[in-house]
Amino acid sequence: MQYPRKFLGTLAACLTASATALFAQSPVDYHTQIEPILESRCYRCHGPDKQESNLRLDRRISMLKGGDLGALVLVPGHPEEGELLKRLKSDDLEFRMPREGAPLDPSEIALIEQWVKEGAKWPGQMDAKEEKKTTDLWSLQPIEKSAIPANGSANPIDAFLQEKLSEHDLTPNPAAEPHTLIRRASIVLTGLPAAPERIEKFATDFKANPDQAYQELLDELFASPHYGERWAQHWLDTIRWAETTGYESNEFRKNAWPYRDYVVESFNQDKPYDQFVKEQIAGDTLGNDLGMGLLVAGPHAPASTVGQQPADIKQARFDRLDETIQSVSSSMMGLTFACARCHSHKFDPISIKDYYSMAAVFNDIEYDYRTPDLPAEHPRSAAGQRIMSAIAQERSQFENKQGWVEKWPDHLKVHFPESTTKSIRLNFKPGNFSLDEIQLYASATSTQNLTQQDGIQISSSKKEEHATRPVDYLIDDRLDNFFVWKHKKGESVSTPWVRIDFNDEQTLSRAELSVNRLAHYGWQYMVNKKGETVGGEVPWSFQSIEVLKQDGTWLTVVDAEQIEKNPESQQRIDRLNELALEHDKEAPPPVFIGKLIKPTKMHVMYRGSPTSPRAEVTPMAMEILDGDFGQSSDTPGPERRAAFADWLTAPDNPLTSRVMVNRLWHQVFGTGIVSTPSDFGKAGGTPSHPELIDWLASDLMDNGWSIKYALRQMLSSDAFRRSSAPSEQWSSVDSDTRLLWRFPPRWLEAEVLRDSILLAAGTIDLTPGGLGYHIYQPKLRYDQWKVVDNYGPHTWRRMLYQQRMRRVDDQMFTAFDFPDCAQIQSKRTRSTTPLQALNLMNGNLVVQQAEHLAKRATEEAGPVLDDQLRHMFMLTIGRQPETDELDVTRALANTNGLPSVARTLYNLNEFFYLN
Repeated sequence: MQYPRKFLGTLAACLTASATALFAQSPVDYHTQIEPILESRCYRCHGPDKQESNLRLDRRISMLKGGDLGALVLVPGHPEEGELLKRLKSDDLEFRMPREGAPLDPSEIALIEQWVKEGAKWPGQMDAKEEKKTTDLWSLQPIEKSAIPANGSANPIDAFLQEKLSEHDLTPNPAAEPHTLIRRASIVLTGLPAAPERIEKFATDFKANPDQAYQELLDELFASPHYGERWAQHWLDTIRWAETTGYESNEFRKNAWPYRDYVVESFNQDKPYDQFVKEQIAGDTLGNDLGMGLLVAGPHAPASTVGQQPADIKQARFDRLDETIQSVSSSMMGLTFACARCHSHKFDPISIKDYYSMAAVFNDIEYDYRTPDLPAEHPRSAAGQRIMSAIAQERSQFENKQGWVEKWPDHLKVHFPESTTKSIRLNFKPGNFSLDEIQLYASATSTQNLTQQDGIQISSSKKEEHATRPVDYLIDDRLDNFFVWKHKKGESVSTPWVRIDFNDEQTLSRAELSVNRLAHYGWQYMVNKKGETVGGEVPWSFQSIEVLKQDGTWLTVVDAEQIEKNPESQQRIDRLNELALEHDKEAPPPVFIGKLIKPTKMHVMYRGSPTSPRAEVTPMAMEILDGDFGQSSDTPGPERRAAFADWLTAPDNPLTSRVMVNRLWHQVFGTGIVSTPSDFGKAGGTPSHPELIDWLASDLMDNGWSIKYALRQMLSSDAFRRSSAPSEQWSSVDSDTRLLWRFPPRWLEAEVLRDSILLAAGTIDLTPGGLGYHIYQPKLRYDQWKVVDNYGPHTWRRMLYQQRMRRVDDQMFTAFDFPDCAQIQSKRTRSTTPLQALNLMNGNLVVQQAEHLAKRATEEAGPVLDDQLRHMFMLTIGRQPETDELDVTRALANTNGLPSVARTLYNLNEFFYLN
């Protein structure tokens, strides 16, 4: 008689422990011994009908892969590695499975353990392969370039838009007036209104030949250096770039600004967007290091905030990786990847494995400074080569057996005769001093830090090391430590020392010693409690270096006191110190674009905790988009990022071009075809014109990924050139103007508003690039930045060049939705508050610039008041005043003076709206 399988399973589950042991003598049978246990205790939550955490226990392939938490449930042959036995055996009620009811009987657990140990044999499923994931998410479908609708529209964009307008029986507005159109195009492309004389010329040319005049205007605007400044601001918003770290200390990132200038230049050059993307992800492989500033654009907690506890350091490291993932995924992919850090994405097909595979891609990037590899013809490169040649010449004058010490602005370089040894000892003068990092090199020009080897031992003269700052932090290759190894005056040791022992003999000839070297860059504008400027102090307490000889005795290879006694050597050292200072000022400086480190193995972190690693993952992009590059945990970091960049810019990637053309559309028309520019997932918006966004995305790629080309298409459309006049009838059908029956008016961004005020007054300094202007007072480490001058002459540059600090109110333009840069902000919020009106009427900058505008009108328009008023209208809102407007402003000028008229014009809707 053949019994039903379920009956046999029930019988097996009820056996005593001794009977189970008897079964274990022969191979465990899945169907009769394991499946009944899983079916009765596990399938309710992880079976065919319900899969909590996206995990099915009725399929072997699902158990091998794991669920949303990223941990492998089953590792055949290794029960101790899989999650299954860990959960079944746990005493933690939150962790143990099953959560409902009593735990499994020990005999059942033993049976499952034996089954796994034997290879988890599962008849009928041993050769099962996982089905390829699919999704109905629109943004992950292939891009299809639809045929352009044949409705008589000259511009393909208008052809697609007209289809929707016709569906809703909407009649579009007529074309805008010439003075409105030139102001609109000028602000959209450069962020600056056109000059009065250019407006008048355009109006004249427009009457004769509208299309030619308009295309010539676009040519001029695209060629302007201010075009790159305008569009760089949009990109910097997208990645929330700023020049401070954020968090409690909010330290300044000196030399973060070269990345800003890189973005400006890239837009001005019309760098193909795919190249722009690649340089920002893997610029070190393409000869453009500066582009990689994107990878470290977000906030990060510096070492002073993190502390030295190992768990905190790990957490901070993964927080920094998360910021990088956010910057890349939101700006270039339009996906909220960070939502998968603790579990698979709740809405989109992004698994926790996808998240940590992407973390593996960027695991060689650290938030830090790096000296960029600039082209040889770059002025700073030439200066650096010249100065280093002079330094080499001075160094060559020292005798081979002689050592010397160079004082660079941020550290000491100690040179000594080439020595082969297994141990080196650095001695210091007694007293109050601190040391944070020791680096050892084989030669004067070597870049390989020999302390970064396995098995190195370090010890010191201190009897008791600080619990949270052990002496081995002196060789952790982190230049942003501070106060790691402190020695106080009066401590018992007469000569403080640090000893480093190698596994094998090493050839050494240079040591570099520093005290928080990066303070030289990051602590700019910082003071101590006494009000004194602080920075990276050099450890002048250095005394000598000794190396251990084979006979066990110590040999002094450099002695600072002996050097000081030799006038000739000291003069040469003084020259070297001068050259070092010159090099710091003129050569390529370390820039905040990320330090390259050796990537470690990456694991899925259980519930996002770096202290709970689970399955190892390799560098990959999204699985659902075939993001497997065929790489391993041993693949060098630059290769990982280069492969990711190639995947991201491949023609069949459905995200990159879609996301970018939508961002362009958003900035041109005020709202994207997808209203959520950084979220193309299921929680984001859906395209108002699906065929159009795909046509634009495909057209961008077909035309060399040219941003200027795509923008010209948009600005040449009838939709862009329409009047913004409202219509009660059409607003009832399309209240948010997504169908573009009119040009949607909108607030000017804070930067455009401020720049327009300065431009009208004639005070703006349009010098491009370089170090930004500073408006804050020096601060203590954990104080906040406070604005002391945001309207003085040194600030009269474009607002793009205001040093951008996180968590700071600039006391005027924050009221106009100037972003904080702490969070991803793909589009500016638009608010209307009393503070805006108060700032535009009474703010220090407005009052000051109104005086300058009045003075300019008097100087340029002559003595006649009406001429002055007309000129002020042209300078501010780009048109001549109507008769009644002239009457009102004339009366105001006669009563309160021209500056009052200027303030009134600055407060007109026409001035701070784009119509």
